Amino acid sequence: MAQKIADNRFRIAGGSPCLEVSWQVTGIRRDPWAEAHPVVPDQAKPEAERGSFLHPDLYGQAAEKSVQRARYPESSQPTADLLSKLGEEVV
Repeated sequence: MAQKIADNRFRIAGGSPCLEVSWQVTGIRRDPWAEAHPVVPDQAKPEAERGSFLHPDLYGQAAEKSVQRARYPESSQPTADLLSKLGEEVV
């Protein structure tokens, strides 16, 4: 029999025997820090950054496809200092 969350437990019901089930329990923080720093939902990239990646190497793309190069096209090679501040690897 299914039961709602109580005492940090819940019970699911239905489906076939031995059926694998996944679930997720979420909540909304109401503390001062969370209210001062709300989660921002995904937003569309600006047109100039479309087709670029924060970490192009993870997607099998060349370093030229980085968001930083899209943002700063006048700079042919971003400095190692700038990249390290942004968490990017120097390629």
